[in-house]
Amino acid sequence: MAYATTTDDISTADFFIETNGDRRGHPTKEHHAGCIGVKVTDLERLLPSYLFYLMDHFARCGYLVAEEVITKDHVDGLLGRLKAEGDE
Repeated sequence: MAYATTTDDISTADFFIETNGDRRGHPTKEHHAGCIGVKVTDLERLLPSYLFYLMDHFARCGYLVAEEVITKDHVDGLLGRLKAEGDE
Protein backbone atom coordinates (compact mmCIF):
# COMPACT_ATOMS: atom_id res chain seq x y z
CA MET A 1 0.00 0.00 0.00
CA ALA A 2 1.27 3.47 -0.88
CA TYR A 3 1.80 6.16 1.73
CA ALA A 4 -0.63 8.39 -0.17
CA THR A 5 -2.98 8.21 -3.13
CA THR A 6 -5.07 10.41 -5.37
CA THR A 7 -8.73 10.85 -4.52
CA ASP A 8 -11.86 12.22 -6.17
CA ASP A 9 -13.43 12.90 -2.77
CA ILE A 10 -12.80 16.60 -2.17
CA SER A 11 -13.86 16.37 1.46
CA THR A 12 -11.18 13.79 2.36
CA ALA A 13 -8.26 15.17 0.32
CA ASP A 14 -5.41 16.61 2.37
CA PHE A 15 -4.44 18.93 -0.49
CA PHE A 16 -4.65 19.21 -4.27
CA ILE A 17 -2.23 19.25 -7.20
CA GLU A 18 -2.62 21.86 -9.93
CA THR A 19 -2.96 20.10 -13.29
CA ASN A 20 -2.42 22.91 -15.77
CA GLY A 21 -1.36 26.52 -16.09
CA ASP A 22 1.65 28.27 -14.60
CA ARG A 23 1.31 26.42 -11.28
CA ARG A 24 0.89 22.91 -12.70
CA GLY A 25 2.46 20.30 -10.47
CA HIS A 26 2.33 22.53 -7.40
CA PRO A 27 0.21 21.65 -4.37
CA THR A 28 -2.58 23.90 -3.14
CA LYS A 29 -4.92 23.81 -0.15
CA GLU A 30 -7.88 25.15 -2.16
CA HIS A 31 -9.79 22.93 -4.55
CA HIS A 32 -10.86 24.22 -7.93
CA ALA A 33 -11.73 22.67 -11.27
CA GLY A 34 -8.94 20.58 -12.69
CA CYS A 35 -7.11 19.86 -9.43
CA ILE A 36 -6.24 16.32 -8.33
CA GLY A 37 -6.87 15.48 -4.67
CA VAL A 38 -4.14 13.79 -2.62
CA LYS A 39 -4.85 11.82 0.56
CA VAL A 40 -2.18 10.45 2.93
CA THR A 41 -3.11 6.85 3.72
CA ASP A 42 -0.26 5.92 6.09
CA LEU A 43 -0.18 8.55 8.84
CA GLU A 44 2.36 6.54 10.82
CA ARG A 45 4.97 7.11 8.11
CA LEU A 46 3.98 10.37 6.45
CA LEU A 47 2.32 13.57 7.62
CA PRO A 48 0.08 15.41 5.12
CA SER A 49 1.93 18.70 5.78
CA TYR A 50 5.26 17.06 4.98
CA LEU A 51 3.93 15.52 1.77
CA PHE A 52 2.60 18.96 0.79
CA TYR A 53 6.14 20.31 1.28
CA LEU A 54 7.65 17.42 -0.72
CA MET A 55 5.21 17.88 -3.60
CA ASP A 56 6.04 21.60 -3.70
CA HIS A 57 9.74 20.73 -3.78
CA PHE A 58 9.16 18.19 -6.57
CA ALA A 59 7.23 20.78 -8.57
CA ARG A 60 10.03 23.32 -8.16
CA CYS A 61 12.53 20.67 -9.34
CA GLY A 62 10.37 19.95 -12.41
CA TYR A 63 9.24 16.39 -11.68
CA LEU A 64 5.71 17.01 -13.00
CA VAL A 65 6.11 20.31 -14.81
CA ALA A 66 7.41 18.65 -17.99
CA GLU A 67 3.94 17.24 -18.60
CA GLU A 68 1.64 19.55 -20.57
CA VAL A 69 -1.35 18.47 -18.49
CA ILE A 70 -0.89 16.46 -15.29
CA THR A 71 -3.10 13.41 -14.82
CA LYS A 72 -3.93 11.19 -11.85
CA ASP A 73 -1.55 8.59 -13.32
CA HIS A 74 1.33 11.09 -13.16
CA VAL A 75 0.60 11.94 -9.52
CA ASP A 76 0.05 8.28 -8.53
CA GLY A 77 3.32 7.38 -10.23
CA LEU A 78 5.21 9.98 -8.21
CA LEU A 79 3.49 8.87 -4.99
CA GLY A 80 4.41 5.27 -5.80
CA ARG A 81 8.05 6.26 -6.25
CA LEU A 82 7.98 7.83 -2.79
CA LYS A 83 6.77 4.52 -1.36
CA ALA A 84 9.44 2.56 -3.21
CA GLU A 85 12.19 4.92 -2.03
CA GLY A 86 10.89 4.79 1.55
CA ASP A 87 10.92 0.99 1.62
CA GLU A 88 14.58 0.71 0.63
